[in-house]
Amino acid sequence: MNKFKAIIDRASNEADEELKILQDLEIFVLDNSVRETTVGTARGHVLEDKINILKAIAEAELNEVILGTYGANRNVDDQIPKHWIELGGSLDNMWGFSEAYSALDKYGVPIDEPADGLLEMVNDHKMSNAIIEIDLCSPAINYEQFDLNQFILNQVEWANKNLIPRGEQKLPPRILVNLRDFANFETDTEGLTRALHLIESLGNLPSNQRPFGLMIEEPTGFLLPETVSKLTRIIRETMISANWSNGKLLVHVHCGFGLAESTVLEALANGADGIWSAVCKAGAALGHSCSSITLTNLARLGNKFVTRTYNLPAIIKSARKVHTIASKEPVPRDQEVYGKEAFDLVFGGWHGFMGDKMGAVASMIGVKQTIRISDFANAEMLHQAMIERFGEPEKTGWDENLCKKMEEKIDEHLLLGNSFNYNTIIGLAQLYEYSGGCISSSMLKIITSDSDIPDEHPLIISLKQRWKKLSEKINSPSHKNQKELTSNSSIFWQNTEITKTMEEIPINHFIDDIFTGVNVTEKQRDMICNLLDVDGNGYVSWQEFVFRLKWAIQQKGVLYYPTPEALILGTFEFILQDFS
Repeated sequence: MNKFKAIIDRASNEADEELKILQDLEIFVLDNSVRETTVGTARGHVLEDKINILKAIAEAELNEVILGTYGANRNVDDQIPKHWIELGGSLDNMWGFSEAYSALDKYGVPIDEPADGLLEMVNDHKMSNAIIEIDLCSPAINYEQFDLNQFILNQVEWANKNLIPRGEQKLPPRILVNLRDFANFETDTEGLTRALHLIESLGNLPSNQRPFGLMIEEPTGFLLPETVSKLTRIIRETMISANWSNGKLLVHVHCGFGLAESTVLEALANGADGIWSAVCKAGAALGHSCSSITLTNLARLGNKFVTRTYNLPAIIKSARKVHTIASKEPVPRDQEVYGKEAFDLVFGGWHGFMGDKMGAVASMIGVKQTIRISDFANAEMLHQAMIERFGEPEKTGWDENLCKKMEEKIDEHLLLGNSFNYNTIIGLAQLYEYSGGCISSSMLKIITSDSDIPDEHPLIISLKQRWKKLSEKINSPSHKNQKELTSNSSIFWQNTEITKTMEEIPINHFIDDIFTGVNVTEKQRDMICNLLDVDGNGYVSWQEFVFRLKWAIQQKGVLYYPTPEALILGTFEFILQDFS
């Protein structure tokens, strides 16, 4: 082993150096959820969307927030400051984007006057914090015909003098300069040189006139982490040489080729000390490296500043909420860190997969680990899953001795060509029943509250209306005999008026009604009776019926059943096939 020591030590030292930087980093987070999640979405965001995002960010206790982009063009961002103040919010820590110039003259030279965005932030919104965006590699700008450095210094000077002092203490306004085409610096050496000269000029300003810091962005996801870290290090070293070491350097990286989060961490280990990003991944094109994931990574690496300063459980909840507001869709189940399945326990026993560390991270960010039920799940995992979904067996009446049979039944189903989802409450209950278990009344209550198939779905609502009407008729005093019920059953099912009662229906009456006009053998009838009458009392309740309906929907999907009648027939055809 000694002959490998030098190799191991050298590699370890290099890795340890970056790890120490990440562990000690006092990261600054500038939240961009309001703006970033809007860019490139299938549906644009109205004022209500943006305000709801702001509220979610406030719940996450992220206090430095970008409100929007300002300038000559009118957009929804213009409505936010006034509305936020009316709701009791403050603009003291709110930021806005502004182009560095409002227009170019015919020679490609920026007009040397206060930019429209800065004018709007000052005159219309009384804001205190501005982000001035400049391109250093743009083919539209004739850099040879004007003094870029002096032009930006003029914009910074005007902003310093005119932005509103912050809060009751009248703290000075803050300015960030966004080197927007940072990603071009690797191939455009002239652009990089312009950027470094500009950084030097900004750093040479008196300390009370310097910007708060710089922002850089990799919007393509194309650059390697090593390239971004190199350019970040060059910028930070230039800031240090200009006596501007206390200036912030915030990084923002988009997804594209699976390297976004690694790129952000590399940048943070090589001179960046903050991020500007949304709390969730949703953003332009394929999304971006978001604050919830970056902060979780720093925390799991041992950064105590992050765990002291940021409310990680609240940030994870906010990430889920903002994703839903922004995309109008639920968070993907397999979304890293804040997805429903992000910390699933997939393997039983010890496999050397850092299970203890994964559990510690999940606990740190307030995420409950869930047993994933697949053909990798053993009896012990299934036992834990039953407790998670239904509670202790002595309280809800399930037989823990059946867990081994449940494990075997999963493989048996697959061998027969049946691939089921057992991870929902309904799916797990059905596996338990397949394995010889009996569904208790307390389990049934939990099953029918399973939110994976909402009770508000039109198919469920339609069948519930029909069920209630039939229940009312059967349980009414005027109901004399079975013949009367059978002859009028079609009338009951056509009337969808909701009644106030939800009484149980005799199982045979119910089957006669739902299978009117359908040829059902005695054997099939008996099997359907057994399936519907979960508690064995000779009656069917709505809970028992909807349990079977939701199971069918979960396994084949809602679109498989175009009508309520199709769902009924599909439900029992599907189950009969498995029990035949």
